[in-house]
Amino acid sequence: MVADRNSVGLAAALASLVVTGCVNQPLSSRTVVVEERLRDRDFGEPAHEHQPMLAIGRTAREVIVAPEILPITDLQTALFEDGLIEADIDVAAVSEDSVIGLEVIALGVPVLLGTEAANAIAAGGRFIRLDRGWTIEPLGAGRLRLQVDAEAVADAVPDEQETLQLLFKLVASDPVPSRLRSRSFVLPSAASLELPWGLLASRPGERAEPIELRGILDCGGEADELLAQTITAGVDAEGWRVPQIDVSGKEGLCQLELIQLGSNGRASPLIVWGAPQILISEDEESLRIVLISLDTLRADHMSGYGYARSTTPVMDRELLARGVRFTDAMTTIASTGTAHLSLFTGEFPRAQLPNGRIGRNTATPTLAELLQKGSYATAAFTEDGLISGPFGFWYGFDLFREYHVLSEGRGAGVFADGIDYIRENRDRRFFLFLHTYRVHDPWDPTPASSGLFRDSADWSQGKLDSRIPKRQRAVVDDYDRTIVDADQMVAGFLDELERLGLSENTLVVLVSDHGEAFGEHGILGHGLAAHQEQLQIPLVFRGPGIAEGVVREDPVGITDVASTILELAGLPFEGVGSSRSLAGLLRVETDKRESPPILPESPLFFTRLLGESPKNSFDGVRMGDQKLMREGNRCSLFSMSADPQENQPTTVACSESRLAAEIDRYRTRSQAERLDKQAAANEQPAISRDTAESLRVLGYVE
Repeated sequence: MVADRNSVGLAAALASLVVTGCVNQPLSSRTVVVEERLRDRDFGEPAHEHQPMLAIGRTAREVIVAPEILPITDLQTALFEDGLIEADIDVAAVSEDSVIGLEVIALGVPVLLGTEAANAIAAGGRFIRLDRGWTIEPLGAGRLRLQVDAEAVADAVPDEQETLQLLFKLVASDPVPSRLRSRSFVLPSAASLELPWGLLASRPGERAEPIELRGILDCGGEADELLAQTITAGVDAEGWRVPQIDVSGKEGLCQLELIQLGSNGRASPLIVWGAPQILISEDEESLRIVLISLDTLRADHMSGYGYARSTTPVMDRELLARGVRFTDAMTTIASTGTAHLSLFTGEFPRAQLPNGRIGRNTATPTLAELLQKGSYATAAFTEDGLISGPFGFWYGFDLFREYHVLSEGRGAGVFADGIDYIRENRDRRFFLFLHTYRVHDPWDPTPASSGLFRDSADWSQGKLDSRIPKRQRAVVDDYDRTIVDADQMVAGFLDELERLGLSENTLVVLVSDHGEAFGEHGILGHGLAAHQEQLQIPLVFRGPGIAEGVVREDPVGITDVASTILELAGLPFEGVGSSRSLAGLLRVETDKRESPPILPESPLFFTRLLGESPKNSFDGVRMGDQKLMREGNRCSLFSMSADPQENQPTTVACSESRLAAEIDRYRTRSQAERLDKQAAANEQPAISRDTAESLRVLGYVE
C-alpha cells in the first residue's frame, strides 16, 4: 500500500528513486485487472450517480456507505468575548451513537450579523471542520451549550485577520450499518478479493474501544471467514488498510457479508468499509495510463516548444521527442478547478456546475469512472486547492490522496507516491493521475534551480518576450526556475517507469490546466483574461503505437484529452461531453505516401473568471485560425496566424459574426445542461483547514 507522507522534501523524494530489488525485472506475462467492484447498490444501499468517497487524513477511498453528515442546528452566529464563544442552542434529536461535528466560517466582523447576511455568506463561503477547541454540554429539552475557544479557531482557520465572529452549525453523522450483505455475484476461479476498511480518528479524550471486524464469503451455502480481526480505536493508528485475500479455492455464485461491532454490540462510528474489488489475472498485456498535470505551465516556456531557456530538457527528450506534441492546444479557462473538470469530463465551462464542481448526484461521468468500467485500477496523487476531493475530483478513483500545497517541497510527495504506486502495481492495469502546483505562484525555486537564469542578457538581447515589464522579469525568472524543478520531478518518475520495464506499454500524457500572464497585455496572474499566455497549454502523448517526434499544429482543446485516452485504451469514447478523440492524429504512419490525417474544424469554447456576470457576460470561441472574444455586445476577432500575440484585434458586429452565433448556440445548449445538474447538486461540502489554507495561498480566496 502506498504510504501516506505527512511532509516530503524534494531531496527525500529524489532519494526514493533508488530502487531495491526490482531493477530491470521483467514484467509478468499476465496482467491483474479489476473484474468487478462491489458498491453501494450491491449491498442494498441507495445508489448515487457517483460512488461515495471518504477521506481519512490525506487519503480517500471509495466506500460502500459513507456516514451521512446532516446539520442538527440552524446556521448560528456568535461574537467572541474574552477569547470564548458560549452559546445555548436548539438541536435536532440524534442517536446516542451519532458523531457530532462543528463546521465554521470565521469572520473579522465585530458586529453580529443578521440572518440574511449570515445566510448570504454561508451560501458563498467554505465551511471548515473544527477538530478541537470546542465542547458541548447537554441542557435537556433539545438544547445544549456550545463553547468554542478562539485560539483553537485561529490555529484551524487560515485567515491572517483576527477572528471576531463565527458562522457555525453543528452536524451529526450516524455509524454505517453493523452488517452489510451483498447481492449474489459470480466469483471467477483463481480470483483474489480486496477488502478495504478504514479506522477514523477518535476525538481527544474518548476512551479506547475494541472493535470486531469480520468478512465472510458464502459460495453455494459454504461460508468461509476471510477476515477476523479486533482493533482498538484510540490505540491503533487511524487510516486505511487494504487486505488482499486469495479466494482461488472458491468460485460460482457468492455473497459477501461484512460485520463490524463495537464494545456495546452496536456498529462503531469509527469504522467504514471500502468498496471490495474482485481481481483476476489475464494473459494479454494491458495498456497502463499516466496523466501528468503541471498546474500553470505555459507551453511557450518549455524549451521543447521553442523557449530560449533550457527549462524542460528531460521532458523534451523523454516525452516530446518520443511522442506527439500539439503546439496549439488550449484550455477552457485559466482557472484550476473548471479547467481540470474540462480535462476529466470533456465539458466546456458553461455546461459545468459553477466553480468547477461535481456533486454526488451530478450526472456527469469522469474519465476515471469510465476507465474503471474498463477494469482499470485508478489512483490520483495531487495537491488540494481547487481540485480537492470534496469538490468532486475524487470520483472514479479507488485511491485519492492530496497534499497540502504548503507541504515541504511542493510536488515532492505527489511524485514520490506516484513512484511507489507504479512499483507496487506494476503487474496491474492502472490509470494514474499526478498533479502539482509546483509551477503555480507563489514561486519558490529549490536550491538546485535557484542559481539558474541570472544572465541579464536573456532580457537585454531580446531572447525573451519584450512585452513583459521590467518589474516582472525577476518574477519570470523564478517561474522558469520552478519549471526546471518540475522537469526534474517528472524525470525521476519517467526513470522509474523505464527501470520497471513499464515504458513500452504505458501511455504518458503531459498537460497543464492553464498558463500565466506576466503583463503581456497589462494583466498579471491568470483567470481574468483570455489571451494565449493564459490559455495555451502543453499537450503531449507518448506510448505504444504513437508516432515519435511528431509536431501537430491543429487547434485542439483540454476537453479532447478524455476521449483520446479512452480510444487509445480500447474503450467507448464517444459522447464524453464535447470531447473529440485525437487518437487518429497520434498513430504511427504505416504508409509514408499517405497524407497526414486532418482534424475536422470544431469550436473550442473558453471563458474567464467572472465571465458569467450579467453586466459583463464573456465567452470566447476558437475555430481554425480565428479566435473571437465576446463581452456583452462587443466582439473582437483575432487571426492567430497573422497576429499570434493578439496585439491587433478587429472589432466586428456580433450580429453578423459566424463565431458569435456559435457562442449563442453554445450558451443555449449549455444552460439546459447546467440546470439539470444544479437540480441534483449537493450543498457545498466542508473542507479541511489545509485545503482552506491552500486556496488562500494560491490566491483563489481572500
